[in-house]
Amino acid sequence: MVETVVYLLRQAETLPEDGVENEDWELSDEGFAQSRDLAFKLNDLGISAIYSSPFKRAISTVTPLAEKLGVPVRLDAGFRELIVTRDYLPPVEFQTLTEKMWDDLTYSEKGGESMRECQLRFMQSLNKVAKEHVGESILICTHGTPLGAVLKVMDNAFGYQEWTQIKMPDVYRLVSDGAEGKWDKSYKY
Repeated sequence: MVETVVYLLRQAETLPEDGVENEDWELSDEGFAQSRDLAFKLNDLGISAIYSSPFKRAISTVTPLAEKLGVPVRLDAGFRELIVTRDYLPPVEFQTLTEKMWDDLTYSEKGGESMRECQLRFMQSLNKVAKEHVGESILICTHGTPLGAVLKVMDNAFGYQEWTQIKMPDVYRLVSDGAEGKWDKSYKY
């Protein structure tokens, strides 16, 4: 069987800003430095295609790598951040709400989406791009919550505590032989 490899990348360090739409949050100075560092660290993985959430911070994270590899950044809304609520939440309120969402994957705030909805849209996009790149290595830049949601699909024991350990940036490796995909837990970024 032909092996397809998908690297899932959480975006680099971000500057959330009250009054700025979630989609428009930019990387911090450290985040921009991390994105340049990623271009060197991920350069030798044989990546042939790069997909990204359409959110500014995700695009900024993969742009240096895309330029180094000479490949375009393809945007896919299926890889966007989970919309918890349309309102800015202070960190303590966000944490409380997020814990609740991990406890009940079907829970959502008015105007937001549930963890289950996030899993479904992410997996739909992931399966689509994996089928387009059979036998290749591709990279998908996303955000912490959808990344955690897809890791939970791969390992149901993955939960809130494991999600809190995902760094900015962080890279996870999925491998598929065409029949099923698996999380390669031996891969360390």
